Amino acid sequence: MRISGAWAWAALGTGLFLLAVVVGAVADLLDLTGTPAPAPLSGRRVTATVVVGASCDAPGADERVRFTLDGSEREARFDGCGHVEGEPVEIALPADLSGEIVVSAAQTVRGEVVVGKGLGALLLVVSAAAGAAFVFLLRRA
Repeated sequence: MRISGAWAWAALGTGLFLLAVVVGAVADLLDLTGTPAPAPLSGRRVTATVVVGASCDAPGADERVRFTLDGSEREARFDGCGHVEGEPVEIALPADLSGEIVVSAAQTVRGEVVVGKGLGALLLVVSAAAGAAFVFLLRRA
């Protein structure tokens, strides 16, 4: 029994789609599709005061902030820009407070759940389906 050309290409497209789904699922399980995880957070949020502001014109601009933690005043590098000296900002503290401390705005830090991870996997599957459909349409023409 011989399979006609259209059915063979449809089977090939379906097989490539399923292969892409498996590769995407494995890459997602190994966390190869997302951005690198940030430093673990302590879950503590404090209000800090900007000591040195930075303009957002320069790429990689960082500011310096001062905050009080457990009664002692600390200074840290703030990965933000556009604030003026003396402006209060709410920051999220990392779990490790040794060495140079780098803090982020509390409203922008990524938590333990990555909201876009499922969406990224879904878009990968949809793109695989589109590629398989394109191959099928090219073969029909």
